[in-house]
Amino acid sequence: MNATGKLMTVVLLVSLSHQGFADELYSIGFGKSASSWGVVSKSIFDVHGIPKPAIEKVKKIFEAGGAIRGFGFTPDGGWGLTYYKQDRERLYWTASQVPQSAIDYMKKSSQNGASILDMAFGPNNSWFVLTRKNDTNIWRYKGIPVDLANKLDTFSGGDRILQGVGITSQSGWAVISKSKSGSYSCLYKGIPQSAVNKLHVILDSNDDEIIDPDDFDFR
Repeated sequence: MNATGKLMTVVLLVSLSHQGFADELYSIGFGKSASSWGVVSKSIFDVHGIPKPAIEKVKKIFEAGGAIRGFGFTPDGGWGLTYYKQDRERLYWTASQVPQSAIDYMKKSSQNGASILDMAFGPNNSWFVLTRKNDTNIWRYKGIPVDLANKLDTFSGGDRILQGVGITSQSGWAVISKSKSGSYSCLYKGIPQSAVNKLHVILDSNDDEIIDPDDFDFR
């Protein structure tokens, strides 16, 4: 791996002021190791051990007045971001060293007028992409863990709106959703405890939920 592909071991924490508003959880992503993960909410961007090129791109977006909506990391150093520019009028996306089939799907979706909300990448070139068009969230995945796919399938016609997904290098996962009343939940399995702790910081303050998979049905 060349110098630009080295992992950053520092913490980049950007806190955006939204006093008076409840936080909103957007995205969670996982890298190769248990110490490599990130969380994006309305007020927090917190990442640990993610690829240096991703950090550099994030810094440029923030310096230009933009904001991150979602991200995903592959087990071998690839990454992807969805973001707003300063005007917040539309979502953009960028990705590097991720499965070509995911790139192809995101390009086609963008050309058809959809916004790319979130993306996730797991072992064996598996991926998940969440898009939005005509006020409807649509997702596609390939090769993801069967139990995650089963949970995602329960969203079709359900009362919760899918917001984001993360997949670990060991096939753990997290699913972020929002109820029609506006409360957020994160359902997870096999993710780093440090990431769970951060989720509690974000969600507990809102009286939202972090849930064990065996205790929750999205229907």
